[in-house]
Amino acid sequence: MRRHANKLANKLKKKQHIDSSSLSAIPSYNDIHKLPNSFRIGLSCHQSGQLDQALVWYKRAVLEQPDNSDAYANIAIIFRKQGDLVGAITNFKNALAINPSSAELLNSLGMTLIDIGEHKEAAICFK
Repeated sequence: MRRHANKLANKLKKKQHIDSSSLSAIPSYNDIHKLPNSFRIGLSCHQSGQLDQALVWYKRAVLEQPDNSDAYANIAIIFRKQGDLVGAITNFKNALAINPSSAELLNSLGMTLIDIGEHKEAAICFK
């Protein structure tokens, strides 16, 4: 079973050609004005490369709007970029708890799980 999961995960990784640089910080909201100011400031910092500052604002956005899956996802993206894969996984899972049908979140979680060698759990994300 583990061998099959590893093969599937490797095949998907090659097929998807996804790495942490391909993950974006673009919210899925249709109306950006529904986002808290803290999220918008975080997004601005994120897009200008100020990742530590963006984390502060995204974390504040989560406190202000706990159902903001984009804030959790962007925290995960930054953690992944900084090499904190466990933190990234935790936050991708938080985002998925809010938005379980997001293929992008499932894919990002799966790719991060592959990076830490959790091929069996990653394979579940790609089903």
